[in-house]
Amino acid sequence: MLYFEIESATKTLCKELNTGKGYTGFFYFDDKTISAEICSYDESFDLKPEKSIFLHTEKNKVVSLHSTIVTSASSMGRQSEGEMATYKQHIISNMAVIGRDRWEATDRLKRVIFSIKRSRELLKHKEKFARLANKKIGDEFEPELFSETANGLTIRAGYGASFSFEYNAPTDISPYLEIEFEAGVTLFEYLEYVDCLVQFFSLSLGVHMNPSGIRICRLSRDEMLAALDANTDPGDYSVEYVWPEVPAEDSDLWAGGSLFTAWDDGELVALRQCIVVWMKRRANWKKANDQMMDSLASRGGISADRLLAACKWFEEIPLTRTQAAIADQHIQIIAETAVQKASQLGYAKIKDRIIGALKRIKTETNEEKFSRLLNKVKEKFGPTIVDDAITMHLKRAIEFRGKSAHGHFSPEDEAEFRVFAKSIYALEALCFLLTACDLPIHAAAPERAQSNPLLKHYRLAWKSTI
Repeated sequence: MLYFEIESATKTLCKELNTGKGYTGFFYFDDKTISAEICSYDESFDLKPEKSIFLHTEKNKVVSLHSTIVTSASSMGRQSEGEMATYKQHIISNMAVIGRDRWEATDRLKRVIFSIKRSRELLKHKEKFARLANKKIGDEFEPELFSETANGLTIRAGYGASFSFEYNAPTDISPYLEIEFEAGVTLFEYLEYVDCLVQFFSLSLGVHMNPSGIRICRLSRDEMLAALDANTDPGDYSVEYVWPEVPAEDSDLWAGGSLFTAWDDGELVALRQCIVVWMKRRANWKKANDQMMDSLASRGGISADRLLAACKWFEEIPLTRTQAAIADQHIQIIAETAVQKASQLGYAKIKDRIIGALKRIKTETNEEKFSRLLNKVKEKFGPTIVDDAITMHLKRAIEFRGKSAHGHFSPEDEAEFRVFAKSIYALEALCFLLTACDLPIHAAAPERAQSNPLLKHYRLAWKSTI
């Protein structure tokens, strides 16, 4: 921790910069809260919650608080031994930007650098990592893993390292991700692109992930290098959010079940291609990917909420849109034939009812939809990626969804609980496969996918639900 860095879970002295009076207090943040408490000993004051709030800390860093809630000012007075009074306001924020000066809500950034702790093993290219591990202090350092451009974005990955002077070697090598925005984006726009990459790696490992160590910069990489040469680099800014880590079983964090890795050159090529496709389809898949993260976050137990989360994920996947089982022109032909026969039997007035009934049956049934989707994933991942019984479990998931959506659902006994659990695992497994179905995965990925938590839990729950 550098002397001028602000440390998590530690109160830091500060003064506010909004009123011009410099009222003092404390700033605090950890993974559960971002807050400040400001106090005046002379007069009442009012920090407006609709505005960003800026703090100058004892570390000579400026904290810019955005999306804030400010409590009504409280006061405390004492009459004995002379009149004394204090006035205090408590600030709760969803976001804190920490740097050398203010970061206004309208300011634009061109780069964001961040880490995803649970993706470390996925981004560990064996040869590149080994070369970096053998570097000595003063040796040329080549940190970049890859760089790809898609839709006005440049996406990079690389390695950062800490060096030990005692051992003359790196002591910690960690991957980072970087997104550069050609036109620049605001503080409230960049995060959806970070989220999109985090979602990509969450799908890969089959567990919920969060970004960490977020740093933003007003300059592109080229502009930053030019500023360094001219000794005018403004530096970057750290961004803190309230994002507690979603717990996961240690066995679920094993990278051996990941769809995408950077372990060797071949895997790295596939990873890069998948990221490009993933980012290009971001707009069409945003709702599905957001629901995927909700589903992954709900995997702490078997419940109706977990089933509903999986159902919402399934419904938002573009591939699951219901298709016609009977073509429109065939509907018309069948209707005309039926109307003609009905007229012969004396039912000429039910023409509209016949056409309406045919329209209701022209779309595919749930069983037909599941059959179509399973054929698609088997073409991509191989015929044994899931067993034939999954269709039954998927149909049960829809039945349980109806019960869960119309009130509290609780399985009647252990047998029904097992069937209920199996149906959840089945739907999560199908969603996982469908989400990756259009991505150019590496040839080794389908076999690895069998060990992904989203498939493994379905497969291992088989015997207990027969």
